[in-house]
Amino acid sequence: MSLTPSFRLPISIPEGVVHSSVKEAIEDHDNAITDLQQAIPALKSQIDALGTPTASTSTGTSTTTAVSTQNVTNVTVGGGPVNNQTGVTAYTTAQTDNGALVIFNDASPVAVTLNNSVTLPWYFFALNQGAGLVTLTPQQGLIDGEANATLANGFFLVVFFDGANYWSCVIPSGPTSVTATAGVYITGYDAATATFSVSTPAGISATITTAKLTTLGANGSMTFVNGLLTGQTPAT
Repeated sequence: MSLTPSFRLPISIPEGVVHSSVKEAIEDHDNAITDLQQAIPALKSQIDALGTPTASTSTGTSTTTAVSTQNVTNVTVGGGPVNNQTGVTAYTTAQTDNGALVIFNDASPVAVTLNNSVTLPWYFFALNQGAGLVTLTPQQGLIDGEANATLANGFFLVVFFDGANYWSCVIPSGPTSVTATAGVYITGYDAATATFSVSTPAGISATITTAKLTTLGANGSMTFVNGLLTGQTPAT
């Protein structure tokens, strides 16, 4: 790029005041400053023009390259629609399930086939609100390294597809309630079904008579069921 200065300030140094080489150096220095000051606005306008997308053109002396923008497709941001499959016992996922919540709800077991013919990125959410166990099986590949995955009642599942295999994360909606019963204790918890196990511990079940406190008094009693005191009559 060549920019011709529109003007240069005249430099007038009388002959004999300084050496001729010094005089030339001063004049060249001042001319260079003038050239730089005039080039800056022209360069700025050309730099600004490069930031504006233009069509690609070519001439015999210069080429202007367009600034391109790449569009990203098939990306689901946030949650998607709700696909309610209540009462369905066999279902195959579809492209439209991408980012969607698929609800299963049936008393019988539900078989879900994970369709491999989907466009990536692809994932979906599954919720089992029925008593029947939901089994998810890929058409090809594995899910979490296994042939299938199961979803118990009250559980929420997120499934991701990488093009070859599926990966999931199971989230329980909450454990089942246990009714408080005297003599019954919680002995375990099943994470697969979100249920507690309870049992009644072994213990003495009998009624014991307690001695009266005075000659004219009356005997008392203490009743135990499985080792727990369930009733008593004080002695007098």
